[in-house]
Amino acid sequence: MNILKGNAIVGQSGGPTAAINATLSGVIRGALAHSDVIGKIYGMKNGIEGLLEGRLINLSCHLNILTQL
Repeated sequence: MNILKGNAIVGQSGGPTAAINATLSGVIRGALAHSDVIGKIYGMKNGIEGLLEGRLINLSCHLNILTQL
């Protein structure tokens, strides 16, 4: 079986809420748990519109801070 390898991207819309924060935390934790197949984690700035316009944030740069929380 072939294993897909690459980067992860996450996008959400709406203001910051506990549910959105928990979802983002889950995506990051999941990506870290599978770091053998997931390279970098990117976030879409302004959701789908940001993705289509190439407004991505490399969240991997901040993982050291996030994993210490």
